[in-house]
Amino acid sequence: NNILPSISVRDGFDREDYDFFRCDETLPFTQEYKRTIASCRRAAARIGIVHNMLSVMTDFTFKGVRPSHPIPSVQKFYEVWFKKVNGYERSERFVNNFFTNGVSMVYFDTIKLKQTQINKFKNSVAGDLRYRDDTFTPSKYELPMKYTFLNPIKVDMIGGDYAGYSMVKYKMSIPINLINLVNHPKNDVEKSIAENVPKHIYDAVKAGQKYIVLDSDKLRVFHYKKDDWELWGHPVIAPLLNDLLLLDKMKLADLTALDRAANRIRLIKQGNLEHRIPPNPDYMNKIANILKNNVHGGLIDIIWGPDIEIENISTDVHEFLASEKYRDVLNAIYQGLGIPIDYSGGGSGENGAVAVKVKMIIERLEYAQMALKNFWDEQFKIVQKAMGFKQPAETVFDNVIMADESVYRQFLRDMWDRGIIDSKTMRETLKISNEVVEKRLKQEHRNIEKG
Repeated sequence: NNILPSISVRDGFDREDYDFFRCDETLPFTQEYKRTIASCRRAAARIGIVHNMLSVMTDFTFKGVRPSHPIPSVQKFYEVWFKKVNGYERSERFVNNFFTNGVSMVYFDTIKLKQTQINKFKNSVAGDLRYRDDTFTPSKYELPMKYTFLNPIKVDMIGGDYAGYSMVKYKMSIPINLINLVNHPKNDVEKSIAENVPKHIYDAVKAGQKYIVLDSDKLRVFHYKKDDWELWGHPVIAPLLNDLLLLDKMKLADLTALDRAANRIRLIKQGNLEHRIPPNPDYMNKIANILKNNVHGGLIDIIWGPDIEIENISTDVHEFLASEKYRDVLNAIYQGLGIPIDYSGGGSGENGAVAVKVKMIIERLEYAQMALKNFWDEQFKIVQKAMGFKQPAETVFDNVIMADESVYRQFLRDMWDRGIIDSKTMRETLKISNEVVEKRLKQEHRNIEKG
């Protein structure tokens, strides 16, 4: 741009210019939720640091999840049901989706139990149960039995930005392959598959619809730290996409450098201008034939005149492959994930900074654990209403999320032993239901008195 007739200033080059010329590396904008989710999932699948950290966070969050009820027979029923619906495995998927996608979308199907099946449940033997496709309306002996996690990239919120002002409804696009399968099955196998497609999806395809509206009664959506004006929660690693992109580019640069690391050039100069010895075409052809005949490599002796000079040239690319260049970007990723730098080997940090990072991780895990507990507590209430129990089971976890669990538990025991905290406070701190424990203690006292 010319600011004066004789003075010009070069145009600036910012992130938007960079993205314009490198579309594949363009980072999603804040409101591009689906692109953000896709980028985070790609990073979790391809980058070992992210994958391992998300796995550790997931394992710590859902570890030991189970139903707890004060009445033994009801407790046994809940345990069998929880095992039948793969509750432990579904909990792992819930937390992993919660962290990776920033949202967990769970769609459940129900079954209507017969008395024989109820008896089998109570005897810890699950019968053959078939899923229903009709709309969920809580009724007697109708239980959730299958939990399916939906891909948020394939789901849209009806109403867009205005959906937050009313009851939220979602629609899911129907894959084109499924549409072709239902409308144009090519053989008996595809016909059989089409016949087993859920009825509401089958009818929507036949009606020419490209999406289906999800039943709000059967859909549960949990967002990771979403504001009211936002449509979706943000994945845990979304703020790190820029650093993760830089790490990926640095690894690609190393791969490119490795292709040239062993390259060596042997330069053969024929003739000498300083001594006025011109290049001789016959000599050049002769040495070329000698080199061609030495196809197996190795040492070769050549006796020649003063007008031949051999010079070996090698690259210094091995210096570029040093690991020091990764330190800053890895530290930025570790700090974004909440990993203390002391733990990652990136340098020594102050104890206060380490404590803050550990606390940040703990708060993330507790937030996800709270969402998982809310989900299962609601499902336990549905089971309670369907079976006619007086009270539902509660969701409990074997382990409390702490940086050093054994030290923390010993600290609580010492305070309880010295009378600093009472039993109720200790149970609440360890996330043990006081009501369940007290009822169990009363039941044990009654059994002891009966002998």
